[in-house]
Amino acid sequence: MTRTSRPVVRAARRATRSLARAATRWMDAVVRWGRLPAPPPPAGRRFVIVQVCGCSHRVLERALARGRMPALRRLLRRGLLRLHRIPAGLPTSTPAFQAALMYGVPVDIPGFEFLDKRAGLYRWFPRPWDAAAIEAAHAARGRGILRGGRAYGSVFAGGAEDAVLTFARLLRPYPPWGRLGLRARIVPFLALAWVGVRMSGLGAWALLRWAVGALGAGRGGREAVPLREFLVRLLVSGWLRELFTLGATLDLYGGVPALYVNFVDYDVQAHKLGPEHPRAMAALRAVDRSIARIARTVRRLPDLGYDLFVLSDHGQIRSVPFHSVAPRESVAGIVRACFGAPSGGPGAASEIAPTPEAPPPMPLSPFAPRWQRAASYLEGSVHERNAVWVDELCVVPAGPNVNVYLTHTRERVLAEEIERRYPGALERLSRHPAIGFVLTRAAAGPVCYYRGEVLCIPPAPGPTGCPVFDRPDRDIVVRALRELLDMPSGGDVILYGHHAPAGCVNFLDERGSHAGPSEPELYAFFAAPPRVPLPDDIAGPRDLHGVFERYHRAAAGPPPGPWSGMADAGEAVADG
Repeated sequence: MTRTSRPVVRAARRATRSLARAATRWMDAVVRWGRLPAPPPPAGRRFVIVQVCGCSHRVLERALARGRMPALRRLLRRGLLRLHRIPAGLPTSTPAFQAALMYGVPVDIPGFEFLDKRAGLYRWFPRPWDAAAIEAAHAARGRGILRGGRAYGSVFAGGAEDAVLTFARLLRPYPPWGRLGLRARIVPFLALAWVGVRMSGLGAWALLRWAVGALGAGRGGREAVPLREFLVRLLVSGWLRELFTLGATLDLYGGVPALYVNFVDYDVQAHKLGPEHPRAMAALRAVDRSIARIARTVRRLPDLGYDLFVLSDHGQIRSVPFHSVAPRESVAGIVRACFGAPSGGPGAASEIAPTPEAPPPMPLSPFAPRWQRAASYLEGSVHERNAVWVDELCVVPAGPNVNVYLTHTRERVLAEEIERRYPGALERLSRHPAIGFVLTRAAAGPVCYYRGEVLCIPPAPGPTGCPVFDRPDRDIVVRALRELLDMPSGGDVILYGHHAPAGCVNFLDERGSHAGPSEPELYAFFAAPPRVPLPDDIAGPRDLHGVFERYHRAAAGPPPGPWSGMADAGEAVADG
């Protein structure tokens, strides 16, 4: 780009933004018009939850200080929201957090993908039948906080009446805004048309800017954005974010009692580039614009009694790709080499026979895929997604953590039996340069192997020499580790790349990681209206379930106690 062309480009950019703002105001006016007739006044209050996926409390504070999230900063500065630092629990991942928050029960989700030994099934969350089956298991033990509401872009629906692009409901699609939302049915279709027209124009403009930037790459040290990354960013931070924002606005005007909107813009960029990369931080600015639009709508609807919450599900830590630490090895190869042949002889039979996957307990489309795993675990290694079956081992990497299962039995295998079958395997694993620490269960309780040393969980008071425990929040870390090791679907051995000699190793070769207990991953944020009563000691997302469950209890009549004096946190939100 030449110096003479820069003013022209800036003027075109300003004109495009002005036109987009004017069109957005026009669409907002159409939505307000379509609200009539107004929904009946609520018996209690309503709530909307905005999730900023993957943004830690630490990164949020830095984004606020650097002006990346001005709308959220205004809400906090004016006392309309109060920021809290909360532990996210282990594993620090979206499915585990959402299951605990939405259903308030002990979670059995040891990773983004894992093996359910009891059922003999491999689970991977982007597959909707896996997400549906796991949600059904949690919903059988708790009540979802989104009953009668809608979820956008989440893993689970939380009991919502409808869900838009939610993993657990992808095979149960509903017409857009067909059963909830506005009485005037024409408005949702106008909204979808508006998203298509607006994002087509902005996408074309963004593509032109990308092409100009690619031609000028290398000048002045500028880095070209790969085309694939640009297209992913356009889809996530463009089309999906606009669809979710406008959809939530429609639902707010329609009086939907409970909303959950998950924006994954930051998480996608942070995985690829690192948690504080400039492009990851820029994604927070885009999410902030959506928060401003939702907050502005809440302000315009004081009669509907909405409370706005903004939260995150976990943070991320800068990680080292596995291939840079062990360029000639694979994760499964390392585990297989450290375990060696079982003492009972090579080629031990697996009790977990490969069988066709059982259908999930929710109705599926006639076109739902069916698949069957390979015919044998014993003929070399069998791969499925990131999981590898070899001999009697199943190795499932899921970021900076790896769940290792011994498949000769469906029962949990304790450290004593592992040592008897594979002498010295756990110590060898803990000393490998790509592995930080190793977790397993012994007869006396959970244990941690770190660089060959064995520590009980919880360890004895005082310094341990292990960075997992030598930190001020040891009690929180110990509780999270014990809950992780209590999960029935957790690996018989769990490996973490944290505190390896090279740093935090990610076994899927990502530069931003989450699943482990490091401070950046473990501490999420929770911004709530100041007058909403919260638990005195929030130890994890399960403790927040009661906050939203109380909205449903209050809907039957006036709530007692401090709830009755709650003010509308959105009624003075400034226009973004």
